[in-house]
Amino acid sequence: AVNALLGHRLCSRDSDEAKAEWYRVVEGDHELWEEISEPYKNTIRAFLVHFQQNILRQSSMRFDFANGSIGNYFFAGARIFFRSLEAAIFLYSRVSGIPENCLVLPCVCTEDRLVLGAELEDGTVIRGQNEISHPKVMQSPMSLSEREYGGGANLGVTKAAAEQPLDSPIRRVMYLSYEGATHEHEIVMRANERVLDRLREATCVVYGMGSFYTSLCP
Repeated sequence: AVNALLGHRLCSRDSDEAKAEWYRVVEGDHELWEEISEPYKNTIRAFLVHFQQNILRQSSMRFDFANGSIGNYFFAGARIFFRSLEAAIFLYSRVSGIPENCLVLPCVCTEDRLVLGAELEDGTVIRGQNEISHPKVMQSPMSLSEREYGGGANLGVTKAAAEQPLDSPIRRVMYLSYEGATHEHEIVMRANERVLDRLREATCVVYGMGSFYTSLCP
């Protein structure tokens, strides 16, 4: 039941309907809570509420909940609260029941706010996950959900919608500071030593499904 909640996505067809559903989740009235025990419910709700409070502080822009992931919001709330990526990963692992002999390790360790960027062959720098993976759908100004929490992860995109190619091939991907959009704002990250140690010990490396430039390369 916990994983069904964390794996749930809000309505993708209508932003107002998604927002209404989100409030039912935050207030504890959604049917997804029915099979979850009170201790788990109180723990998860606390971080969802914390995430909601941070959204309300951003009064200048409207947050779009369409197609939003409850698990992503829970994780974001935990990271904001702890101010630690690894602490948020630890909490999510325990709440979602990931076996203790399984490790979830971030490839880079930083508490800085970063944005994924790409340098094209013509020298242009583009900023944000969906601007790289789905350029055709990124024709309107960014909403708060894209800019503040996850680089556009809430956008409902399809392979058909992404058929429009970029103006130039991608030369490389990189991390940019949150406020930056040019080469001068590039941040060079060091790989997490714990990840490197595990890779050195590995006999096989399996890559999960995902966008080559925005999921695997980074």
